[in-house]
Amino acid sequence: MEALRGFVARNWPRWEQGIGAVQVQEEDFVLYLMWGIDLVKEQSEGVNERLREMVFSALRRKFIKSSFSSNGQDLNYLSDLVCAGVMYCYGLVLTESLGYLHVYDELLKGFGESWRRIQDIKGGIVADGSLIKNWMIEYMKSEKFYTEKDELEWAAGDGSEVLIRRVQKKKSCAKVDLYRVILALYRLGFFESANGQDLDQETVFEAFGRMLGEDFSGYSNNLSRGSDTPEVDIFRRLEEAFYEYEEGKLEKKKVRR
Repeated sequence: MEALRGFVARNWPRWEQGIGAVQVQEEDFVLYLMWGIDLVKEQSEGVNERLREMVFSALRRKFIKSSFSSNGQDLNYLSDLVCAGVMYCYGLVLTESLGYLHVYDELLKGFGESWRRIQDIKGGIVADGSLIKNWMIEYMKSEKFYTEKDELEWAAGDGSEVLIRRVQKKKSCAKVDLYRVILALYRLGFFESANGQDLDQETVFEAFGRMLGEDFSGYSNNLSRGSDTPEVDIFRRLEEAFYEYEEGKLEKKKVRR
């Protein structure tokens, strides 16, 4: 599994550029890719011919449940990307069995007109082939895989899964300070909808709340009460934290020299 995570991590900076609006995280994609590999491994009737369609449908449900505003290009790109990753990983084990080659050929035919796009993405994949190959061989021989019936809860869930959460115990991490930062970014024009439209303040706070799995509906009252605070120092602390980060980078450069 670590080999698969490394494979995604090395390619993610480039892939992420093609996923504009749907807020997919690197960790999400590892699961999507694993699910695609599992579907092929299960070898249910017709699964190979329908892999791209099944990936597309599962991601579409996830987007709807998570209220992603996608114009369709993101969904198509991510579906092709999952299939390209599956084909790359699966292609590495072809030397192990003629059966694997048969499945690979079956997949190619099943992708139809999508294959050219998938092939283009696959051609740009960078990875340590030996690590991924060894992991794939071990994984394909094991019994550890999901079934088509499972459809994985994360792929058809309610969108409430979160990968991060707000720190609540430290005194330096007051919720109103987070609201202040979001408000400042909003007023600076940092956000717009997936289709390029302006967003109102309430929509922006609602989006951040969903991302963190919290209810941000009371942000306005919280900000109003926060105005009574004698000193608002969050922006000073942010500036200090940033300069510490910059200084740390300079120190690392000196060490390398």
